[in-house]
Amino acid sequence: WYQRRVRGLAYRLKSSCSVEQLTADMASLLYLCEKTDNDIRSSLNTLQFLRTKREPLSMVRIRSMEVGSKDRQQSLYKFWSTIFTQPRKEGNALVKASQGTQKRLDDLFSLVVGTGEYEKQVEGIHENLLQLRIRDAKFGDLTDSLDWFLFYDALDQEVRHSMTFE
Repeated sequence: WYQRRVRGLAYRLKSSCSVEQLTADMASLLYLCEKTDNDIRSSLNTLQFLRTKREPLSMVRIRSMEVGSKDRQQSLYKFWSTIFTQPRKEGNALVKASQGTQKRLDDLFSLVVGTGEYEKQVEGIHENLLQLRIRDAKFGDLTDSLDWFLFYDALDQEVRHSMTFE
């Protein structure tokens, strides 16, 4: 379903490029859609900017631009998808476990802050946690997760009760 949505937006952008006489190949448009998280306004603004500069759309040009990253909140669905999926390994490169874990934590922190709406984030995690396929026979990771939920709930309740945000 997600791929169809990306392709549909890319085809619409392709027709806009044809009308506006902007050179753009489908691969670059698909990359633009991915980079803007399928935000049509951000995609059109990028195309409009490139047209005023009289530059063709290319992947290299999109990579060099700050496309879709300013003044934009991450969607909650993307947030939950990132939380519940493991990142793909890049090629056969072996990354030290501590470096990989630290990068994952940094990425998740940026995502949490970028999404905002902390209550909805936690509610969505809580609702979807039970749908995960757990591969840990001793349920250690699940127990740790539930401990964190308990801590968050106690902290949130205390802050709301006393209205002390420090």
